[in-house]
Amino acid sequence: MRSLFKNLSLVPAKLRDKLITAFSLMSVIPLLILGYLAVTYIFPHNRDIGTVSYIIAMGVLIAFLGFSLAVSIIKPIIKLSADARRMADGDMTGSIAVDREDEVGVIEDSLNKITDKVRENMESLSSYGKEIGKLNLKINDNILAMQSLLQVGSIISKSTRITDVLELIMSKLSDLPFVGTAAIFMKDEDTGQLKIKASVNYDKDIALHHAAVQLFDDAMASAKPMVFDKGVHGQHAVNEFKDIYGVENFVLSPLFLQGYVIGLIFTGNALKDFTYDKEDISMLQIFVRQLNIAIENDILSRKAEALQVKDELTGLFNRKYIESQLDEEIKRAIMYQRPCSFAMFDIDDFLKFKDAHGGALSAGVIKSIAVNLKEMATDVDKIGRLEPDMFAIILPEKNKREALMLAENIAKKVSGMKFEVSMGRKASLTISGGVSENPIDGVSAKELISHAMQSVKKAKLQGKNKILG
Repeated sequence: MRSLFKNLSLVPAKLRDKLITAFSLMSVIPLLILGYLAVTYIFPHNRDIGTVSYIIAMGVLIAFLGFSLAVSIIKPIIKLSADARRMADGDMTGSIAVDREDEVGVIEDSLNKITDKVRENMESLSSYGKEIGKLNLKINDNILAMQSLLQVGSIISKSTRITDVLELIMSKLSDLPFVGTAAIFMKDEDTGQLKIKASVNYDKDIALHHAAVQLFDDAMASAKPMVFDKGVHGQHAVNEFKDIYGVENFVLSPLFLQGYVIGLIFTGNALKDFTYDKEDISMLQIFVRQLNIAIENDILSRKAEALQVKDELTGLFNRKYIESQLDEEIKRAIMYQRPCSFAMFDIDDFLKFKDAHGGALSAGVIKSIAVNLKEMATDVDKIGRLEPDMFAIILPEKNKREALMLAENIAKKVSGMKFEVSMGRKASLTISGGVSENPIDGVSAKELISHAMQSVKKAKLQGKNKILG
């Protein structure tokens, strides 16, 4: 019965039908009633007041029912509008109570579904935002790492000292978010044992524990990076290493020179539940490759220096060549019982001159003095630049007296040179010298050089611009 009443009523009706019905009840039917009353009373065939009252009461009742029906339509629409405005303002926390089966109910249910979907999408966006934030941090870290690699590559290309390169690499490695401590170990050329060459946040006083030696040997034997993080368990040596060196995770990366393992880089951190990803390992290996290049460049540079015999500024022989040639000349002189002398010259107050007039002018002075030495030496003499302001000459077939005479002539020539230091202003320099002879003052290059050096020092103490033997 209740279902029949519901089907016969306007409850399940569409909003359009309800609006038409409401309009009819509030407008059309009352008009008809008024028309009926007018006809009846204009043409009064029936003057029954009770009937008229009854008809008017029915009209009012019908109008009231129409009004009530209209209110029942408008009120949920107003509430629905308020809920829609709340959602439009971004408040997706609540939901709309669905208690109707008409179009308003359909709209309420649809809005609830839309709200649920929007809320789900917002949660997804929030999750994506966190992931994007992590990705941005990773990108920023990679950019900083690439800048560090470029800086390291730049100083390697400039043939910077290997110790400076190692320290820079350590500094840049420590900037990586997954590196808290790092150290470079290389095999000693004589003993073959690993020696620490550079480190950051690493206690150099801690001797290599047997656990470290075991793991280092394993890494170098494998010739590939060994990674130890939260995914590695159960190895006694690993756990012991972590306890001793205060790390939770670490990587051992072998260093190579011409295909042979010569050491390794240790990098570690104390992060809990940390796992190295492929990008982390790849970044570490780029640093390792750069370090390999730096080490190889250093060795090649040292070999080139060993082969080099000329001073770049003056074209004179360098110290190493002079020392080796002096030994050869002494051996020859002893074998053939011939004299061999050695002369050394140091420019007086050259550092003061350089500070006053600059490096460029000072370099020109050095080259001018070198030219004069070449002009005064013979073809068999060998002239060298031992230090920035120190020169030397190997004098085969000359005894000390002859060497002193030549050295004094050189000193006079230098003191007479004029160097333009500014517009219309010139300056001069003097030299102090020392002479030694084999075998009187020594039978080796080291002894002759030492005797000549002592004579130079005495000459300076005696007022400079002197030659002593």
